[in-house]
Amino acid sequence: MKVRLFSLGAFALTGISMLSACGRAGGNGTLPGPGLTQVQIALKAPAVPAAARRRAKFIAPSVQSGTFSVNGGTPAIAPLVAGAPGCVTTTSGLTCTVTLTVPFGNDTIRVALYDAANATGALLGTGTATATIAPGPMTTVGITIGGVVASVNLALGTTAPPGGTTTTIPLTVTALDADGNIIIADPFATPITLTDSDTSGATQLSTTSLASPAQAVNVTYSGVLLANATFSAAVTGATIAVQSAVLTPKTASTTDWSTFGFNPQRTGYNPNEAQCCTSAPALIWSRTLAHKYLTAEPIFASNIFTPLVAGGAYVDLLFVADNHSDLYALNAATGAIVWQKELGEQHIQGCSDMPDNFFGITGTPLFDRASNRLYVVDGAGKLWAFDPATGSTATGWPAGGLNVVTTPTLDHVYSALNLDSVHGIIPVPTASYCDSGHWTGALRFVNVNSATVASTFIFGQNGEWGSGMWGMDGTAIDASTGDIFGASGNAEPSEVSLYSDSLLRWTTGTFAIAASSESTNNIVDDDYGAGPSLFPAPDGSQCTGAENKSGVLFVYEADQIAAGTTASPQLGAPSSDDFNSATPTYSPLTGMIYITTGFTGGPQPPGLYAYAVLSSCRLGPAPTWSQAIGTTNILSPTTIANGVVFVADGRNVYGFNAATGAQLWTLTDGISSVYAGMTVANGMLFVANWDGSVTAYAAPGAQALGGARR
Repeated sequence: MKVRLFSLGAFALTGISMLSACGRAGGNGTLPGPGLTQVQIALKAPAVPAAARRRAKFIAPSVQSGTFSVNGGTPAIAPLVAGAPGCVTTTSGLTCTVTLTVPFGNDTIRVALYDAANATGALLGTGTATATIAPGPMTTVGITIGGVVASVNLALGTTAPPGGTTTTIPLTVTALDADGNIIIADPFATPITLTDSDTSGATQLSTTSLASPAQAVNVTYSGVLLANATFSAAVTGATIAVQSAVLTPKTASTTDWSTFGFNPQRTGYNPNEAQCCTSAPALIWSRTLAHKYLTAEPIFASNIFTPLVAGGAYVDLLFVADNHSDLYALNAATGAIVWQKELGEQHIQGCSDMPDNFFGITGTPLFDRASNRLYVVDGAGKLWAFDPATGSTATGWPAGGLNVVTTPTLDHVYSALNLDSVHGIIPVPTASYCDSGHWTGALRFVNVNSATVASTFIFGQNGEWGSGMWGMDGTAIDASTGDIFGASGNAEPSEVSLYSDSLLRWTTGTFAIAASSESTNNIVDDDYGAGPSLFPAPDGSQCTGAENKSGVLFVYEADQIAAGTTASPQLGAPSSDDFNSATPTYSPLTGMIYITTGFTGGPQPPGLYAYAVLSSCRLGPAPTWSQAIGTTNILSPTTIANGVVFVADGRNVYGFNAATGAQLWTLTDGISSVYAGMTVANGMLFVANWDGSVTAYAAPGAQALGGARR
């Protein structure tokens, strides 16, 4: 909306015009005093059909009155409607002329327009101009009426851009006055401030201050993982109505592998994987760590912003650890070290679990995205919580770690950590080094909110001692109840005591034993070498199962453990070593559990077995399919993703069709013995090898998402 100040004789056809004259009579027929002149202001509101009201141009058609002041003096009020003095209606619209008396010299003239009589109602526009008024030649000065913003509507060119690539998106900002007229002329009476709810840097506004309707605004989305971003508006000193715009990217599927076996139930099944690996994967990178003997499963955290890469970038991080308590954060796309920590270790003579007798980070760490913490237990018996992006101690956690093992020279954490996210509890199991000394097997329940040990369960009862949990998988947790399941090993001085060699369930909140069932195979070493997993039956029953060193897979209804097993197939022959110590995994797509056994001499040869899960947690009478594999007695737990079962022995990694058992491929490049399961996430396969190397693979031709989002 333009206002122009002219000398005598000029007249504007649109907008607001001011006409000045030297010595001309005013509206009352009198001449102004010495040094004064008169200015005529002509305002034109165009004829606009009611249906087109929201597309009003120039002066808003709903203007009813205005105020006109000179040099801050008392404003004159004029009606600006048909029939008012000085207002003439033509086919092109309404033109109103207002006459003011102004002094010669530099004058500041202010105009304010309202939607009701006598300068009442809503303020629709304001404008100010400074003009030099002098006798003689004509002068022209522009006055701009800025629309007063009462509401703002924001609209994105697309609300769901694709993930994995940078996108520039137009943001349309529509400002309206109090009567719903769209403000299209320059500028706004007060600039509009734009805001972005995203603080991660994934989205950027091209400007945060909008002074004019003609000003273009864009949003740049980097393509990284983002739930949503809300764009809003405000005007300083005013309360306005805002229709915000929400960006919800179609971000390429990104998934965390945050704990052993993917989830708290330890099913080993990643439901979100769609790329890896129905055909033989290719080696992407390999990194040899400072020490050998890796027993922890790699933990994968997607889209972590870290200042340690390229001055600040989003990367996928892979957390790996060794038994000298070196903890690494690797760039999952390249294998480069992002940060590294060296924690406490123990040197235990006479225990061959670790060939060099060093015990450090044996159990798999835990990543919790909700709290942005990486938890790990070292060989000194301390539970640490780190910021995954930097490796610094997490806010609220003891700077020197939390002691969770009373006597770390006798007791050790072999098992993976797990999290009851509902109650904020991490169960931390301990057991002995090779049954050495007078150890105290325990399960400690750590409250992560207070960084304290809330309760401790001691396995040795009624004069017995020892026992504990040696399984690499540790506990399984029922996501609906928070109940905790575990499987224990032998006590001392006898093999069997009340809670040794048993599958157990602890109730959340009380941390008391809810049920237990003892293995009774009458062999010398009747331990559970692995922990349990939880999986459903077709009738909705919750099942749990664990493999015993006897070579038997014991299966129960999870809420009726004391009632005894529902299935107990004999797989391999009994072994006092860790050759029958794999976690049963489960695929909801096939309704099968998958289990490995590594010891010869039993009714089944070493290999991989798939059993159908039936109602009431029974298993099919025979394996649905099986594969005899194994170049050594060591077979890893299985991992299931994208219809593929992944399993490793001492020399190879295999891929099998999860439904039929058909062998899809064999991978030998960069593989040694694998004790923990493999990690499959975001198009890549990660393997932590016993020899101290970590290897990463992807299907040929597949774009690993870790690289696509950078």
